[in-house]
Amino acid sequence: MRPWSDIRSLITHGASVPVTATLRLWGEPDGSQFGWIAGDERIAELDLRPGEYRIIRDGDRIRITDTDGTPRLVDDGDRAVVMTDGDPLDATEYLAVTMSATWLRSPGRLLRELDQEFPSGAVEETIRGGRDCLRIPGLPAQHLEASPAMRRITVDAGTGVLLAVDNGDGGGELVDVCFPDAVPADAFTWDSDRFGTPRRPDPWRPTGVVEPAEVGGGESGARMEPQDEPVAEPAAPTWSERTPSDDEVRRIGEREEEAAPGPVELPGYGRVWRHPDGGFIVLDESEDDECRVLVYRLGYVADDAGKGDVRWVEEVTSREPMSVYVVAGRIFSMCDGTLTLRGADLEVVRRYRAPASEYWLSVVGPWFGAFEYRPMTDDDDWWEEDDRPGTFRLFDPESDGAELNVVLEVSVASSEVTARGKDGELWLSEDGGVRVFRVRE
Repeated sequence: MRPWSDIRSLITHGASVPVTATLRLWGEPDGSQFGWIAGDERIAELDLRPGEYRIIRDGDRIRITDTDGTPRLVDDGDRAVVMTDGDPLDATEYLAVTMSATWLRSPGRLLRELDQEFPSGAVEETIRGGRDCLRIPGLPAQHLEASPAMRRITVDAGTGVLLAVDNGDGGGELVDVCFPDAVPADAFTWDSDRFGTPRRPDPWRPTGVVEPAEVGGGESGARMEPQDEPVAEPAAPTWSERTPSDDEVRRIGEREEEAAPGPVELPGYGRVWRHPDGGFIVLDESEDDECRVLVYRLGYVADDAGKGDVRWVEEVTSREPMSVYVVAGRIFSMCDGTLTLRGADLEVVRRYRAPASEYWLSVVGPWFGAFEYRPMTDDDDWWEEDDRPGTFRLFDPESDGAELNVVLEVSVASSEVTARGKDGELWLSEDGGVRVFRVRE
């Protein structure tokens, strides 16, 4: 299987490949289309319900019509027009399109998600419409209106064109696909003589929550592919608690715990971690003042002395700090709420939802550990207390789901808790007391 960096480059290329196809939508919007609109902007809205449409796409230019040729959306890259109930609206300034597979309309919007949502598991080779394709699982959409079912996309293995999106509660696909060498510019020109002169839409006003589209019948309302049966989560291990002896407490206090695989010093580099196979993992940080984002380069130095050149593997942009964790011989990076498992060469293996912010997440022996505040009272002044109770959790770094499995959850008196992993046990120290937990055989 290709490394993820190659697949990502393939999809990036496919976002600009000219395409003509039948666009088939089914189910409900995936939740990502529901958002907030403030002020009195003139919004041109288009709600594409389940059914079949024709689509022509070339980079940022797009045309979507009903099957009889009536235009629904025409965008030449500078000017956009939507047709709603026979009323053509100028959508150049504020265009709002709701559909169950948005990325099929604008695959460029998928590109940022590739660094946050995909892949969440193994990439599969498959055949679709007689063409070799890649089926890529993604993390579930996080939205109040969204289904918890796993997202999946299907990409043409030759061109990188996105052919199908499955959001669990909705999705879409491109069928009868053609890849022309070029698309005539007049394909993206609005014909005012035939379809009317576009007018400015009325100012937007709150009208309540948008109702999800109803599931269509027949072929267009059917799911593209059968949904996998829910996979039962593995049973959490049973832990037993014991009180350590005074001698154990004294001895663990006298010697330092084995060095956790955290940042190390390496002259010439800012943030460095030891690679479990030797050498060093290097994270370089800079700022893009124009876009107001942080730019990170991730790479490694194979030389154990740290004198070799850095082999840079990936460059990402983010509004949040990026960090690296090495736990149980596995390498993770975390950025923008996504935890990414990486191979020995730092290539992306899969994504997880981060179980906690960078401030709370730590490596505890062979696990991840994190403290979480948890209200223990209905008192409104609870948040004003200095030492608030909460929960300390251990997470399995070898989890197979979208989130890391919790292997232990312990109530603690405050965030001032220290966790250590020692000989397969969790040692928790708080308020001068020590508690020890071990998986029961």
